[in-house]
Amino acid sequence: MQSAGAYASVLRREAQQYKPVVLCVDDEKSVLDTIEEQIRSVIGKHFRIELAESGEEALEIIEECLSQKRPIGVIISDQLMPGMKGDELLIKAHELVPRARKIMLTGQAALEDVTRVINKAELFRYIAKPWEINDFQLTVQEAAKSYLTETTVEEQNRILKLLYQTSKRWLESRDADESALQLCDAILQLTAADRCLLFLQKDQIFYLVVEGDASTLSLLPEPPRLDTLDAEHYPLRALKAATKAEKITHLDGIPDPYFQKQQIASAISVPLYSLGRLVGMLYLEKTQIENYFNEPLKELIELLSSMGGATLQLLHLYDELERVALNASKERIASDSQKEEMVRIVSHDIRSPLTGIYNLSQMLQDPDIASDSKQIQEFGKIIAQSAQTILKLVNDILDLAKLESGKIVFNKSLHKVSEIFKKVVEIFQPNVITKNIRLTTQIEEDVAVEVDFTKLLQAIGNFVSNAIKFTPEGGEIRLIATKVQHEGKPYLKIAIQDTGIGIEPDKLDKIFEKFSSHQRSGTAGEKGTGLGLSIAREIILQHGGFITVESEPGKGTTFNVHLPL
Repeated sequence: MQSAGAYASVLRREAQQYKPVVLCVDDEKSVLDTIEEQIRSVIGKHFRIELAESGEEALEIIEECLSQKRPIGVIISDQLMPGMKGDELLIKAHELVPRARKIMLTGQAALEDVTRVINKAELFRYIAKPWEINDFQLTVQEAAKSYLTETTVEEQNRILKLLYQTSKRWLESRDADESALQLCDAILQLTAADRCLLFLQKDQIFYLVVEGDASTLSLLPEPPRLDTLDAEHYPLRALKAATKAEKITHLDGIPDPYFQKQQIASAISVPLYSLGRLVGMLYLEKTQIENYFNEPLKELIELLSSMGGATLQLLHLYDELERVALNASKERIASDSQKEEMVRIVSHDIRSPLTGIYNLSQMLQDPDIASDSKQIQEFGKIIAQSAQTILKLVNDILDLAKLESGKIVFNKSLHKVSEIFKKVVEIFQPNVITKNIRLTTQIEEDVAVEVDFTKLLQAIGNFVSNAIKFTPEGGEIRLIATKVQHEGKPYLKIAIQDTGIGIEPDKLDKIFEKFSSHQRSGTAGEKGTGLGLSIAREIILQHGGFITVESEPGKGTTFNVHLPL
């Protein structure tokens, strides 16, 4: 059995074979040794050097590299050699590896020979013997850089095209199993990983739902539990450790017998989140190449995993909306117009950001855009914002559904008003600074109230967020706490006052409705889900409190939250 050190050494040697090749050809061994010595320092760690003492041997090396899928990046060839001359070699090499940069070394080559190579083999440059070292090194360095740039742009275009195709399929899909299979297929294509496993979690137990490589990827009709898998065919020790990780984790450092037996050089796990909850895990592995999953690859994997998580969220949202619609139609929805608003939310509030993502994916296929890193970064921000919009809507709908069904447990304890106000100001300070709005507090008596601190912050935060949304620049929002009596009982009244655009009288009684058609954009074009006030009201009601509203168009709005003391 190989030792761990010998095993690692073999992997390092095999990893070298996957680097692009700089092929050097000259019939004099001493010249070859000189070329190798001079270029090694300028091509860095990105290339592997191969040497050939004849044109015939060079073609054999090229054929061998092609059979092993090893790219040829640069070919440096002498012109005058016994047998096949340099111009003939470079022209034949061009037919086999047209992207390779060709450099001819010549002392006596005729002009027509050089011209023929320029026309038929896209000669990068010819250098006269004896050459000047710095000029030679710079030429090789530029040739290598040119090759890497072209292949990198081509790879970026391939990746963007695949992302577009994947996002399009997801947008058209309503089947969770099919989406899971597409996620694994896209990641295998993008990363060229040798194996992919997708686990989904249910009741804190991980089940293997998809496994395989690019040619044998398949759904498992009866997903097995992680703890029942065969340790001979799965890295159980590494996978169990991965279930506790919160971010992408390299697993090859874990002493799992499976890795050595299967010669796995690189392995990572990727947690999948939906609505902030861990719902699954991806596992990827690569043989022969150590540290294969580098930062660029990890970023791609994270992007696709996020897209996969968003798909799970969307599918879950459709199911949840159907359930909410069914319950609401039985208990709360009294008119067809409200049902139509539910349809509007699905068709507009979800479809709009998804359409934006879809359109950006199409635009990213444009080579000019794909090669512009700043443009790609800007598109990435827009895609992230669109995904955040969908996630906010999903969270709001699920929060409201849970509140109305009584499935959320309130953990109440005593908190002073000053503690509540301090946290609200801390949360919203960046927002008011950005919009140049003053946010002030006033407490007549710092009383303690028994509340679920997190839930109350969510409710008060929704009112403050609403106030920021509808208050123009230079306006003011005030939080005022007073003790009041209502029907002979003591209450804490928290007033959220703004100097915003106000609410029309005929719309005041509709602002707490779910799926209301009276939503407006904010003074700076801000959008919302339209469910924030409904959620806030449910939270206050379940604290035993109530809300009143005062508003005048053009002069502002005050929401009065009453909490029992």
